[in-house]
Amino acid sequence: MPLSVLGPLVVFGLIAVALTIRLLGVSHPFAFQSEDDVRRALARHMPAREGGRVLLAQDGRSALVETDAGGVLIWAFGADTVARGLAGAVAKPNRCGLRVDLHSFASPGPRLRLTAEERPLWQEKIQELAA
Repeated sequence: MPLSVLGPLVVFGLIAVALTIRLLGVSHPFAFQSEDDVRRALARHMPAREGGRVLLAQDGRSALVETDAGGVLIWAFGADTVARGLAGAVAKPNRCGLRVDLHSFASPGPRLRLTAEERPLWQEKIQELAA
């Protein structure tokens, strides 16, 4: 097949795939709708931990959970979630919310989008749960 035909075929094919994914809605970032969503994510990531109180961010993209074995931070990562224990974590304010240093090679510190009202509460709660 000549390159003059193959090139446009590949380009238009990729555009068609991208539009199909967008129209089907599978490209939307994940957001928690309720505390039950947070508890399900915790059970999926850390089945041995029993969830207690949940602090959910207003944008629904992150949550703090008090468990019997310490605090857990759960945040959206694309269309899925990530959960990490907060032992030894340090939260530092940034212009959009907080950056959390988890001291974990496997998980670089997430940047949490929080409102100005949420920021001090979350920073205090992370310090409490990280101790």
